[in-house]
Amino acid sequence: MSLKSLVNMKKKLDAPLFAKTTSIIPPIEFHGESTWKDVDELFNSKGLYCGRMISGNKESPKGCKCVFNANVISPSCGKIWYGDLNLTKEGKKLKDIAIQMGETLYVLRESDCRFDHENDPIPLLISKAVWNTTLDVI
Repeated sequence: MSLKSLVNMKKKLDAPLFAKTTSIIPPIEFHGESTWKDVDELFNSKGLYCGRMISGNKESPKGCKCVFNANVISPSCGKIWYGDLNLTKEGKKLKDIAIQMGETLYVLRESDCRFDHENDPIPLLISKAVWNTTLDVI
């Protein structure tokens, strides 16, 4: 996307240029029955825009547990979201999304669900999760 397109998008959103980003294409690993648009809109409705960055220096705020470049997967859809997550502040949002989707969501580190691991079996990916929506918010 060109800079001119981004500037025009900013004008339409009437928001800071990179405050909101929406996904244009799903993660390669998406294979669920829900449409990508449905899942993306669900995350966006909670302010969890795909690919977002919450800290340029990758430091967690004091008292918060963050997963930078996190991947979120579900058993039925595979990888459904990626970006920075503050589990302390946003765990409840993920739990709400899980309830709406009717299944547990799992948060993985970047290296556990990218590069050579995108197509690993879902049970293997789930075993690498650092947090899931059945657990208490950290």
